[in-house]
Amino acid sequence: MDLMQNNLSDTASICPECRKLIPAAYVERAGAVYLDKTCPEHGEFHSLVEEDARFFHRRAEFDKPATESIKQTVKTKGCPHDCGLCDQHDQHTCIAVLEITGECDLSCPVCYAQPLTGGFMALETVGKILDFYQHCESGNAEILQLSGGEPTLHPQLLKIIETAIDKKIKYVMLNTNGYNLAHNKELVKSLAGIGSGFEIYLQFDGLQPGSMQTLRGIDQLSWKIRALDNILESGIPVTLVTTVANGINDDQLGEILNYGISRPGIRGINFQAAAAFSPSSPVNAEQCITISGLAARLEKQTSGLIKINDLVPLPCNVHNHGLTFMVRNERGFQPITRQVDLKPHLDLIENSFYHDATGIMKKMESGLCGNSTVCKCMSFLTDFSTMLPELFKSGTLEQKRNFINHNLFRISLSRFNDLHSFALDAVAKECVHIFTPDLLRIPFSVYNLFHRGGKKAHAE
Repeated sequence: MDLMQNNLSDTASICPECRKLIPAAYVERAGAVYLDKTCPEHGEFHSLVEEDARFFHRRAEFDKPATESIKQTVKTKGCPHDCGLCDQHDQHTCIAVLEITGECDLSCPVCYAQPLTGGFMALETVGKILDFYQHCESGNAEILQLSGGEPTLHPQLLKIIETAIDKKIKYVMLNTNGYNLAHNKELVKSLAGIGSGFEIYLQFDGLQPGSMQTLRGIDQLSWKIRALDNILESGIPVTLVTTVANGINDDQLGEILNYGISRPGIRGINFQAAAAFSPSSPVNAEQCITISGLAARLEKQTSGLIKINDLVPLPCNVHNHGLTFMVRNERGFQPITRQVDLKPHLDLIENSFYHDATGIMKKMESGLCGNSTVCKCMSFLTDFSTMLPELFKSGTLEQKRNFINHNLFRISLSRFNDLHSFALDAVAKECVHIFTPDLLRIPFSVYNLFHRGGKKAHAE
C-alpha cells in the first residue's frame, strides 16, 4: 500500500468484468482521488475519480439536501437492482430523458444508446409518460430531453413537443446529431415556431475532422456547421454538447469554447466525459476523463479565461457535474464564480439544471427572502452587481431578463457513473433519469449499465 495515500470514505462499486456489487473506497494518492475496489473473482481495480483532489473535497461545500419526489418501487435487492425510483434514491428528476425512437441516421462508435430497437414511440405512450413525470414531481416537472436514436427522425416530433408544452413541462431539449437539421431547413423553421421553453442540444465533438472520425465513425464537421448555421439563423437557442475522451479531442476544449462564445445564439457548452458502459466500448479506462480533468484542460487551453476554481460542483449532484456561468460586459466574458462566492447563496440554487431568466428574476424580487432581516437575494445582487453593466442595474425587469438570456454563457461539465467510476453514493444522487414506456424512471448510468435493451446485464 502507498504510504502517502489517504483513505477518505467507503462506498460500493461494481466489478468492471462481472458487474457484481463490491465494496469500494475513495482514496487520495499523489493529489488525485481514486476508487479502489477488489472483486473476489477478478482482482483489484483502481479507477480515477478526480485528477485534482481539491475538486473532490469541494463537493462537501456545495452539496445540498435532496429534493423529494414520489417513489415507484421498493428496496428488495438494493441499488442498482430496484429501479425506479426506489426509496434508496436520494434525488428527484432534474432531466427526464425520453428515447422516442431507436432509429438513427448514424452509427457512432462512442454512442451509449446501444443496443437500440427500431421503431417510433407512439404519441399516446409519450402522453402517458409525461403524465407520469408530472406525477413523480408533484406537478413541477422541469426538463424533458427528447433523445433516441435520432429524435428528429420521428414523424410526430412536433406533436410530441406540443404535447410536452400542453402538459406544462417547463423546458424541452432536443438531443440531436444535427444531420437532419443540416439538410432539412423546413424542419428547422417548424422547430423555430415553438418559441420559448425549447432548446436544441447539439452534438458537437470538435472542430478537427480527425477526432470526429474516431468518435463518430465519419467526418461530420461540414454538415455539423451547416446545422448550427440553420439553427442560429432561425433564432432557436442551442447548447453544444461535446463528448470528450483523453487522447482524442481533449486538446480542443479551448478552441470549442472560443468558437461557442463567438457565435451569438449559442447559450452554452456541456463538456461530457466519454463513458464506458460495456466491455466493448471503444473508450477504455485511460481515455475516461474526470470533472477536474476537464476543468484543468479548459484553464490551460483558454489561457486562464476559465480556471479550475471557476467550475463549482452542481448542488443537485456534486459527484457528476460542474458548472459556471460567464457574463458578458464591456470587458468581454468573465466567469461570475471568480468574483462571487456562491456558497452563502446556495439557497438561490435549486436542485435543478433548470435556471431560466424569469425564474432567477422572480427569486431575486421576492421569492426567497422570507423573514430575514437582510435579504439574501439582495446580498447576492450586491456581490454580482460589480460585473454587470448599468443597463442591468437600472433597467426594467424585461431588460434584465433579456440581458440574462443574451449575455450569460453556461459551461457545464458532466461525467457518468460507468464500469470504472460507478459508486453507489454518486448513483443515489443521479438526477438525469431515463423514463420507460412501462412507467419507470431509472438513473441514466444505471439504465445504460444494467437495463438497456430490456435485459439484466448484471449478475444478481
